[in-house]
Order: sequence, then structure tokens, then C-alpha cells
Amino acid sequence: EKVNAPDFVSKYMSPHVITSKEQILDVGCGPGVIASAVASHHKSTEVYGVDLRKDRIALAKRSTLNLKNMYFERAEASCLPFVDNKFDLIYTRFLLEYLKYPENVLKEFKRVGKHGGKLIMQDLDGQLVTHYPIKNEFENRINVIIEALKKTGFDPYLGRKLYYMAINAGLKNIKVVIEPYHQIIGKINDRELY
Repeated sequence: EKVNAPDFVSKYMSPHVITSKEQILDVGCGPGVIASAVASHHKSTEVYGVDLRKDRIALAKRSTLNLKNMYFERAEASCLPFVDNKFDLIYTRFLLEYLKYPENVLKEFKRVGKHGGKLIMQDLDGQLVTHYPIKNEFENRINVIIEALKKTGFDPYLGRKLYYMAINAGLKNIKVVIEPYHQIIGKINDRELY
């Protein structure tokens, strides 16, 4: 529900799919919603999705049986089961903020990505951590959740660190685009507040 996959593919992915024979990797693919949209839109490409959770990979496989250019595998983002220099385009969305050592994942992206290939990393920076106007009950609940997540390695401010991490991983020609993920002007509806 939280992503309009065709719009995401059109806006973020399609401008980077140069040839019809490209190999594309979705790291942290979850149930494969975006990966399947990429495979549906770019039928001559090969799209691979990896996720750590078995249940998500199983769901992704079940929901994409009709796509012959779609492959899913259970794998750690920091130890991908692919040869060096394989992928033309790699993308990850809202994964790195949850990892204890995201730097290792960026090095792995560099390893499996082709020289001259593209990498799209989309992550949050301070999502729900700072907001205006402050509602004390809401802020207190968020702080409890953030503190619990920090014990797992969660970093709510990872977005601002990605450029530096990419440089340290040896990535080149880095372009940073910052845009709001959720900006609500005026009164928030009950569903969005929930």
C-alpha cells in the first residue's frame, strides 16, 4: 500500500534502464512489489530480488509466477550470491537504515555491480523523528520505538550519511537527490496519523 510501484519504476528506474538486456537487482525486495513492476515494464531485462526473510521471498515467488524474467533468492545484503560485475542497475529502498553495518552492503553493491553501472539507494533521514507541531503523546511513543530500534542497529538519520558511505565504498559519480517522502500540509487524516 505504501508504494505506487508503476510510478516508482517510471520515475526512478526507467530513466536508468539503457538497454533491453540489462540485469537489475532489488536488494531488500520484500514481497517483490517493485521488482515485479520493473520486470513487467522492462520485459527483456532480467530482474533479481533478494531478501533475508523466507516468507517474503516465498510471497514474491508466488505473486510473480507469470513473469519469466523475474528471479528471487533469500540472501544477506552484505553477502550477495552473485558473481562480480554482474548487474547493470542495483537498487535498494528503505533497507540500509535497519542494518548494523550498511558500509559493508555498499561494498557488496560495488562488487556485484558492473563498472559504469548504476546504483539507486533510497532511504529515510529523520522520518517521524522530528516533526512540527509536536504532539507530546505522539512524540513520546515515537521516542520509545526509536530507542528500541536503535538496539538493533537502526539509524533514523542514515539518509544524510549515504553520500559519505558511498565515497568510502569506492563508488564514483555520485548524484544526491533529496525529496520529501511524506509531507502533509494542513490537517492529517486518521489513516495517515495511524
